[in-house]
Amino acid sequence: DTTASLEDLVREYDQRSGAPENSFCQDYQALSLRKYRKAGLIAQQVLLLLAELAHNLMIWMKDWFIEAVETPKDASEKTKNAHRKATEMLKSRGLKRLRRDFLALPGKVCFEGNQKVVGIRISPLYPFIQHVSTACKALFQQYEMLVLLDKT
Repeated sequence: DTTASLEDLVREYDQRSGAPENSFCQDYQALSLRKYRKAGLIAQQVLLLLAELAHNLMIWMKDWFIEAVETPKDASEKTKNAHRKATEMLKSRGLKRLRRDFLALPGKVCFEGNQKVVGIRISPLYPFIQHVSTACKALFQQYEMLVLLDKT
């Protein structure tokens, strides 16, 4: 607004919601963007495009896990409870905590021969292993992949 006084502009600025700022801060922290700055304009643009891709992949991955966990195939009470807890854990995590608590877990990908992925092995010593394994099993069962808790 070009006709507003400076005082009105400052008041409006102070009353904004903060959601965009929180989103940007979360992305910067989750993707460690503050550590990486490029001197050249083209290099910086490429870095930002890669960061945008990484951000979108993390959001999509989180949505895929939540969708898989919210619709369990079997209806036992124990499974429903485990799925509910995994859903709560996933929904409560921002990008930074999702990367730290969910994507950085120690494990190995298991292949059949040299081509087909048949499962993943994740360490049972991981702090959130029950929630992570529940979410992974729910998502990967549609691809006929196993999730094994085993020392890696």
